[in-house]
Amino acid sequence: MERIFTDAELLKIVGAVEEEEALSYGKEQYDAIETALSEKIFILTGGPGTGKTTVIKGIINAYAEIHDHSLDKDDYKDDEDYPFVLTAPTGRAAKRMKESTGIDSVTIHRLLGWDGHETFDKDEDNPLKGKILVIDEFSMVDIWLAYQLFRAIPNNMQVLIVGGDEDQLPSVGPGQVLADLLKSNVVQSIPLKEVYRQKEGSKIIQLAHEIKNNQVHADSLIKATDFNFFSCPDYQVVDIVKQVVKKAHEKGVDQRQIQVLAPMYRSKAGIHKLNEELQAVINPPQQGRREMRFGDIVYRKGGDKVIQLVNQPEDGVFNGDIGEVVAIFEKDENTEQEEQVVVSFDEKEVAYGKADLMNLMHAYCTSIHKSQGSEFSIVVIPIIHGYNRMLRKNLIYTAITRAKQSLVMCGDKQAFLRGGVRTEDTNQRYTSLVSYLHELFDINQKKKQDSQLSADERLLAVNVGQEDFSPYDFME
Repeated sequence: MERIFTDAELLKIVGAVEEEEALSYGKEQYDAIETALSEKIFILTGGPGTGKTTVIKGIINAYAEIHDHSLDKDDYKDDEDYPFVLTAPTGRAAKRMKESTGIDSVTIHRLLGWDGHETFDKDEDNPLKGKILVIDEFSMVDIWLAYQLFRAIPNNMQVLIVGGDEDQLPSVGPGQVLADLLKSNVVQSIPLKEVYRQKEGSKIIQLAHEIKNNQVHADSLIKATDFNFFSCPDYQVVDIVKQVVKKAHEKGVDQRQIQVLAPMYRSKAGIHKLNEELQAVINPPQQGRREMRFGDIVYRKGGDKVIQLVNQPEDGVFNGDIGEVVAIFEKDENTEQEEQVVVSFDEKEVAYGKADLMNLMHAYCTSIHKSQGSEFSIVVIPIIHGYNRMLRKNLIYTAITRAKQSLVMCGDKQAFLRGGVRTEDTNQRYTSLVSYLHELFDINQKKKQDSQLSADERLLAVNVGQEDFSPYDFME
């Protein structure tokens, strides 16, 4: 992409953004903003506390200033004229991006007009509209969804920013697209490494980076203002989790901001057991409180916390969305003449007949995989010896980085130190994306040519030969 601003102009623009946002960018953050505005395709990575969201917002604001675009959607006659397109794999991740940037963000499925099966409204023949595309939490995107998204990106989309943390879990589906793009070196990328929130005394951030850098030791688990590890035998773990959640609930903390995360569904401290026990604490049976039984599960009116298990685009709810049971109807109380559970998901309510309840489960405790793309004020993580085969460095890292304000862990410290932070994920994924990208861009030859150029010549040559490429070319 042709650069349309000088260094001096960029300094002035970014300075104005800093003044407006009342902040000051670090060197690597400034470099990320500059690179994103200079490249057609750019990858931004960074762990917790590195200011990744701050940089994304800075890129958007600087882009708007450079191109004289308004950030207010009401200033455009047609929604399709709005230049900013923000998306993420999950509804919660999209909501977080909207909250942090002030710009509407939607799920990738909704952006592409998915019909709930295998058809998308957007593709190379009917591409996306807009000038700048921001995709957050890209580590969650599998190869199939990446293909559908990239093929819908037009050649004239000036900037593609892929935000993601490569140290989190890979996508649930096949592939490891973010890792492969980074490994290929065909796309310009900047990793944010300087931690800012840690300077403010965050033990959560410190622990996350110690896990990332293989520096965890017993002293890492010492109590802090935002962290505690209750050491206890396995048989006491469920009771301690219940006590922590109950105390937070009694203090008036919204249950949507308290999340228990576990790696396994079946065990004495597994997700199913914890959901059953926590429901009894938070939303116990009461006279007059309606219930509906589905197999071994009982759903209760009064705020039962539930999670959507599959994409349900016809109702605007997607895999991983968390809601609350707000009503239960008998057969003679609705036009469908069936028992129904009504769940509130943020701004929408969805009715579930009994046959649809297989798409729900309680969410007092969820899997760590399901928590990706979400943040919670309080996160509680049980650790028992029985988790050993599931405890992996990236799994624990993902769980810990879901906590915004408080992190509580309980159980076997040695199991955590032995397995959770010292055991790499052995489930290696074999993909051909890296070799395909190397073949497509002939990167080895390009590196050889670049090594013979001066620094100034490399700056001039960086985009030569790439004018006709689009992100879709990566996935063909």
